[in-house]
Amino acid sequence: MVYIGLDIVRVNQYYGEAAAEDQLCFTANELRLSIHDNEAAARVSGGGFAVARTSSSEQETCDWAEHLLERLNRYMERYEKDYHPDFRAGIYMLQISDRDCETALFNARQGYQQAVVKNLPFVLVQPEHLKQESERLQLKKQTLSAIRNREFQMFLQFIVRGKDGTVWAAEAVSRWDHPRKGLLYPGSYIELLEAEGTIAELDFYIFEEVCRQLERWQAEGRQLRISCNFGRESFVQQIKEISERYVFDHARLILEITEDAMELNKETAFSNISQCKEMVFLIALDDAGSGFSSFADLRDYPIDIVKIDRSILNAAVTQRGVALLRGIAALVHNLEMKVLCEGAETQAQTDLLREI
Repeated sequence: MVYIGLDIVRVNQYYGEAAAEDQLCFTANELRLSIHDNEAAARVSGGGFAVARTSSSEQETCDWAEHLLERLNRYMERYEKDYHPDFRAGIYMLQISDRDCETALFNARQGYQQAVVKNLPFVLVQPEHLKQESERLQLKKQTLSAIRNREFQMFLQFIVRGKDGTVWAAEAVSRWDHPRKGLLYPGSYIELLEAEGTIAELDFYIFEEVCRQLERWQAEGRQLRISCNFGRESFVQQIKEISERYVFDHARLILEITEDAMELNKETAFSNISQCKEMVFLIALDDAGSGFSSFADLRDYPIDIVKIDRSILNAAVTQRGVALLRGIAALVHNLEMKVLCEGAETQAQTDLLREI
């Protein structure tokens, strides 16, 4: 089974319905010419076509797909159009255990989607990939109930002072205590939550855990701070309502705002930060140096802490790399803000940061 796809919506949007229709007719005709009497081709979605064909080997099917894509992508040359189509394909070799066309088509489409993501002409779907995708979809279905069932846990990663190594604060991070898979790291579920549109629920869940922990520490006489991350535009009213349920010094809570969130809507970001400052929370600029914020942002926004992206530290292995890290730290200090560098994993990095 081969799934061949084109972003026909983009063709329609940029070149009009007639151009999109011409493209689809051309594709259908090419597919009709490429199959034998005992094979089948069909349009199965807007810009998606499927071919069920016999094959002697994986290599033969890959060669067939490669030649077909080459013909499809020469549409401009043959018809003197002013745009290049971008066809890609996913290939799924039917297994003895396969029983329905729908599953085979789904599997082939997984290969197509992987080809799009990896910028490849086509992808031959492997059984291990299908297993991974099946597990990913299962996790995706379980994410919302996991939040409601309080399966996510807050872990604390300590932030230490450069001069003496004492603990100054902690950053709140999440882990999913999955009933069957055990403790899962964010890399296995954050993307799924974002795809489902439920990442905000996890953010607020962790924020409440932070408030609860700060109230507990204050009652015990501990003076530590905790930071947590917020990247979306609308969160101020909800964190206000959550924080008011707990009794703690708000200056002990650090809200991290990513610099890409600031860049997307500077007016909203300034309003959010200003309202959070009114609630006496500290504000940290996260991922500083990764490519979005400017020096003007450091000057204009009421920021307390600048969190240097780990890529800056990882690059501090040359004279120029160290000079950049040193220069950013000096600038932040001169602006009377605290500077935090994340991702120190070696003794050499630790020694460099303490010296700076």
